[in-house]
Amino acid sequence: MDLNTTKNYYFTRSEMLNKKHEELVTTTFSIRDIFDRKRISEYRGLIRQYYMWLHEYDTVLSENLSLSGENYELQPRAVKAEMTLIARSVYVSSIESYEKELSNIESSMNFRLTTIIALFALVLSVMSIASSLT
Repeated sequence: MDLNTTKNYYFTRSEMLNKKHEELVTTTFSIRDIFDRKRISEYRGLIRQYYMWLHEYDTVLSENLSLSGENYELQPRAVKAEMTLIARSVYVSSIESYEKELSNIESSMNFRLTTIIALFALVLSVMSIASSLT
């Protein structure tokens, strides 16, 4: 695989990841999802795949970064390498953004769960006090 192909893979995977990010942002999670984390686990499972692709493409990138050869060959290869590194940067920032959004959603779900448990405890306390008064 050459640098152009690697650059295209970085951009393609970034687009895929951004679509999943949009899907994640527009998904509404219900109370059921707070207790059954299957949907959020599916989104979390994608991160591993994206990092595996990153590792795969980084291996190819590192193999192609040697700048040995004649002077007339170096300039085009340096430009291709720079473009590929920019594409890699876009891909990595897409992964980070996706992870951050997923963490925010999980934090929100944990807050809701804690609130539900606190409300349940409050209701039980009120019921206990009410039953002891009668």
